[in-house]
Amino acid sequence: MASTSSSQGDKLFGKVLCDQTDDLWSRLTKINQMKCEMEDKEDQDAVFDRLDGLMDTIKRDSDVLVVVTHLQELVNNGIREKENNVEFLNLAD
Repeated sequence: MASTSSSQGDKLFGKVLCDQTDDLWSRLTKINQMKCEMEDKEDQDAVFDRLDGLMDTIKRDSDVLVVVTHLQELVNNGIREKENNVEFLNLAD
């Protein structure tokens, strides 16, 4: 019973991580579009600082995306492991 509850909690956590990953991808796409639009402007001096800030944001969000994706993989592997254990224990009964 505790294993089922734990697995459900892991699945909910995995859903949160999936939502976070989707949000990060969406944000990175928008930021990259803004970056491209700013790079196309003629007054490069006016947008230099903003571009620099956007590049920092892109780097940070990309780093977070890598970590969240890795954590999501760990959680999904844990879910599969627990489900396999439950199946094995049910077969042993």
